[in-house]
Amino acid sequence: MDNLRVVLIPITDDFDGRKFAQEIENEEITLHSLAEKDCMVFTLSDFMDLCNDQEIESLDGWWISYVKII
Repeated sequence: MDNLRVVLIPITDDFDGRKFAQEIENEEITLHSLAEKDCMVFTLSDFMDLCNDQEIESLDGWWISYVKII
């Protein structure tokens, strides 16, 4: 589980982020390929802390997925 990451994919008009989120779900992928899509990447623990501490107040504007980083 050390390589499991939560991925936030921006909702934009010029990129089908929902399709991308579904394609990468639980797949192995590099951080570089996620950076190319302007994704935000978090460990599960960090993501939970940010949400619970209300540092992430809204996930509007983001598709959410999870991946295994290689």
